[in-house]
Amino acid sequence: NKDDRYFLLNDRDIRTYAAQLAGRQTVQGRPEDAEASLQKAIALRPTYWEGHNNLGTFYYRRAKYTEAAAQFRRVIELTPDNASAYINLGVMLNNLKDPAGAIEAYEKALSIAPHYAAYSNLAVLYYNQSDFAKSAETYEKALKINDRDYRPWGGLATALSAAGDTAKARPAYEKAIQLAEEALTKNPTDATLLGYLATYYAKLGNHAKALDRIQTALALAPEDPSINYKAALVQQAAGHRPSAARSLQNALKHGYPRATLNSDPEARAILANLKPIP
Repeated sequence: NKDDRYFLLNDRDIRTYAAQLAGRQTVQGRPEDAEASLQKAIALRPTYWEGHNNLGTFYYRRAKYTEAAAQFRRVIELTPDNASAYINLGVMLNNLKDPAGAIEAYEKALSIAPHYAAYSNLAVLYYNQSDFAKSAETYEKALKINDRDYRPWGGLATALSAAGDTAKARPAYEKAIQLAEEALTKNPTDATLLGYLATYYAKLGNHAKALDRIQTALALAPEDPSINYKAALVQQAAGHRPSAARSLQNALKHGYPRATLNSDPEARAILANLKPIP
């Protein structure tokens, strides 16, 4: 049985073969076999961090965040200077509703080496804690590493705006729009991209384009909680308050965290007028 021939392979081949085999098994609709293949590779070479990393990634893709976090913690035990492992752990902890633990993991990653993903993710968490100035400062650090992604530009603009620095926020929104429109030409049906772009246009007062982009996003992903949340912000900015209330209610209905809304100064006004969800 080809699946059992690990003993014929060297250490590097074991890691590569197990990952490739698990990938094929996942594509074939055999996730239990894929998990078993990754676990077998770990059993044969338990001190190789890549095996645990592969299994953690597998669990993450199946939304098994607790199991994934355990694997990334093992990666850290084996390679304590592995900044990427701390970033991966931070993502899992954030998904497990442990923002304090996620912040600690990202900060540890940054103590090892500057990293774009760590700065970007950390900036979001600072924003969610209403520390807007620190969020903006952290986005700026991310952009020094990579300034070609529209999302940190939009995040920077939003943090600056929330901190009251509207003069600096405007050019950041303009840069976010430029990069997002460029990305949209390559992925015109990307609902997430359209949702972000709609909020940027709304921030600059271009309500016609904002509503156009968000309507397209809603048509593509009507039950996406993040899209409905962004729709509420866009509709509120355009003066469409009843629509904004409905969109925010839909966001909550489909799983958007109320705690995150409570930390957002723009969402709180809409949230206060919502009727209880049945």
